[in-house]
Amino acid sequence: MEARFETFTRQITSIYRSIQKIKSVEMTSFGLKGVHVLCTYFLSKHEEGLTSAQLCDMCGEDKGAISRAVSALKEKGYVTETQPDEIKKYRSIITLTDSGREVAKYETEKICDVLEKGGCGLSEEKRKSFYESLTLICKNLEQYINGLDDESR
Repeated sequence: MEARFETFTRQITSIYRSIQKIKSVEMTSFGLKGVHVLCTYFLSKHEEGLTSAQLCDMCGEDKGAISRAVSALKEKGYVTETQPDEIKKYRSIITLTDSGREVAKYETEKICDVLEKGGCGLSEEKRKSFYESLTLICKNLEQYINGLDDESR
């Protein structure tokens, strides 16, 4: 059991650090950071735009981090924020600009390359099984955490 715990935590931590390093290195030329990658990625998948709240949910980040990321992306000219009449600021729609779409296109190419290199040596069957297992572990841990929250009330 202990070996499984050690392997799991070390490998997950190592994968996370690798992803953070890749995002940092690849996006430096655009003056962007990791959270910006997630924002532009999800915005590229939703051409109609997203609200900050939707970005928070999709990126798994808090409101403050998304607010800072959107401000930086606006400052660099990668996103625009429109606020239709009678809509509160936090519900404004964020969309990619043409230069933002270029960044997202570059990111998508890099993401495909990283996934290919990261999964090198895995058959399609093993890859599918891995992602199913990872999803199940994530769901189980979230349920466990929810149980802890319930117990502490």
